[in-house]
Amino acid sequence: MALSSVNTIYLYTDGSYSRSHQIGVAGFLLYKSSEDNELGTVFKSSLQKFNENSNIRVEFKAAIMALEFIISEKLNFSEIQLFTDCKAITDLLQRRKRLESRNYISQNKNKPLTHTDLYKKLFTLTDHLSPQMNWIKGHSSDKSKNPYRSNFNLLDRTVRKELRAQCQ
Repeated sequence: MALSSVNTIYLYTDGSYSRSHQIGVAGFLLYKSSEDNELGTVFKSSLQKFNENSNIRVEFKAAIMALEFIISEKLNFSEIQLFTDCKAITDLLQRRKRLESRNYISQNKNKPLTHTDLYKKLFTLTDHLSPQMNWIKGHSSDKSKNPYRSNFNLLDRTVRKELRAQCQ
């Protein structure tokens, strides 16, 4: 994966969810440069517990929380590379025109889509920040020296560990 490095923010987001407890933990790791990303030098990490009803909602909240942090801190960047294991997030921008043209109504059930609030919020943030969305395989035991994989695995383990602690 050859990604630009000039003032690039590397952002990893993940969520973990317990159906039996109806809670999720969302988190992100932010690296302020290619060098920091490769060395694993985290600029900011954050975890947050949510009372939710699906893993998708927690994954979206992780991405939203991370992008809102960039705005609130007025971070200087030329590019944002966002990594997530949630295909619903990485594929959402391709679905935008259709979702908006149908006013977020399900074509099959003719009812409002369940996650419309999160879709709209993510669209607003992506309009403002223009992150490049990157899908990365989650829950991998890959021990390679690939910094993208290593950084995501760190976040994945941290989020799952915090969820287990919240469920006790």
